[in-house]
Amino acid sequence: MFFAECKAAGYGGGLGVLGSLRRTGGMMDLEDCAAKRSGGGIYVNGNVSQSSGTLQLRKCLVSGEVSGNWTMSGGGGVWVESGAVTQHGGSISFTDCDAVDHGGGLAVIGDIEQHGGFLEFYGCLASRGGGGIYVNGNLAQMEGTLELHRCQSRQFLTKEGGDTRWGGGGVWIQSGEINQNGGSMLFNNCTAAGHGGGLGVAGGSINQKGGVLQLDLCETFSAGGGIYVSGNLSQSNGTLKLSSCKSVQHGADEETWGGGGLFLHDGTITQKGGSMSFFACTTVGYGGGLAMIGGLEQNGGLLDFEDCEAKDSGGGIFIHGNLSQREGTLKLNRCKSVEGLGSDEVTSGGGGVWVQSGEVNQQGGAMSFAHCKTSGNGGGLGAIGGIRQEGGLFDFEDCRANHSGGGIYLEGNLSQMGGSFTLNRCLSVQNRFGEHGWGGGGVWVHHGEVTQHAGTMHLINCTASGSGGGLGVAGQVIQHGGQLKLDRCIAGEAGGGLYISGWLNRVHFSPMPPTGAGWPTIMTTSPEQLVHS
Repeated sequence: MFFAECKAAGYGGGLGVLGSLRRTGGMMDLEDCAAKRSGGGIYVNGNVSQSSGTLQLRKCLVSGEVSGNWTMSGGGGVWVESGAVTQHGGSISFTDCDAVDHGGGLAVIGDIEQHGGFLEFYGCLASRGGGGIYVNGNLAQMEGTLELHRCQSRQFLTKEGGDTRWGGGGVWIQSGEINQNGGSMLFNNCTAAGHGGGLGVAGGSINQKGGVLQLDLCETFSAGGGIYVSGNLSQSNGTLKLSSCKSVQHGADEETWGGGGLFLHDGTITQKGGSMSFFACTTVGYGGGLAMIGGLEQNGGLLDFEDCEAKDSGGGIFIHGNLSQREGTLKLNRCKSVEGLGSDEVTSGGGGVWVQSGEVNQQGGAMSFAHCKTSGNGGGLGAIGGIRQEGGLFDFEDCRANHSGGGIYLEGNLSQMGGSFTLNRCLSVQNRFGEHGWGGGGVWVHHGEVTQHAGTMHLINCTASGSGGGLGVAGQVIQHGGQLKLDRCIAGEAGGGLYISGWLNRVHFSPMPPTGAGWPTIMTTSPEQLVHS
């Protein structure tokens, strides 16, 4: 069955179906078909199902003006008015389809379920939501393959009463969830002027229990170069990969727009298993790999960031909430935040992670930061809050800050109840405001205290051009148990090993190598309160 250069003034340029469309085999091909309202190729007022066969739509178009009722316009290739799309096998492809409203390839006012087969979109365009696909329901994948290449959402619209930026260069979910139990979803070179260069979920969640969700080279001029989610993201198994995605414009109406790889708005990320990886994702805003307004909870699995970069805070991750780890592995390697700091702006940075308003809590698992750097505070980690470690491993290696806290910068307390805490070869290279405020080659705690009850803190070969070569504390250091060791740390000003403005109890030092640099020193602004055993 073949339709070519067919046109309709209303719905269904090539084919209009007032009931359902069921395909069990054969070929259906539509090319250069157009409608002014909905369904440039096909309009269906019921369900669409395919178990076998081939359905192809090429250069189909919805050409009319955008109507006031947006639910009645779109679907350059196919518009499904009031039903679901279900695929069990065969192939469905959309090439160079275009809609002046939603869904350049496919628009569905219902759900999409893929149980098998191949579903592909190439070069599809929409003026509003979903360059490839627009869904006003759920998108579920059990098996099969969904691919979107070079799809684009070209503009955004802001309505009164809230931010309703259309986006999703590949897919836009207006009201629903993405549930993936298996199969694969691939987004490649998709772009959006609004949120979600590859994938946007406006009012729901992403739940991954298996399969692969991969986004490469996707881009947005707003939030979420790869993915935007206004809800929760949960992963219990499967693989989520974002590579070379970027957010290229800092949104003026929301101070935390960014997320080169992923932006999550007003929700929680929960990982129990599987893997999430962010590679070479960038933003001119916050969070080169991931930016979120909400909490991040890791109970298992792998969360990995490599070579991610933010112009503002959080080269790898920016969190406006808490970061909690019970099990699993969080790795940040060669991430950086590059924005310079003025003398009146010091609470920014975090080459690896920046926690804007919350705490870091570790009960188990492992967090590692390697070769991360910032032009602000906290080469590896910066937090406007505290760190509490009850177990697990916390490791920083070769991290650097151009201000304070080569490894870690805190505006809050650092408490250790157990576990291991190691900083090796971390560096604070610039002391801008004098010895009584900045430094900490390994750690700088600003307006807080360090308390150790058990576990090990070990700072090795850390250096500060200011005060506190290993550890600088604008407060107290209290040790009830455990071991705090500062080995071969150097400060350009006060406190080669430790600089504090409070009092100190029970610290072990090892000597400097015989280079003429001398022994580690302790400097406190309240020397009469110093207790050194």
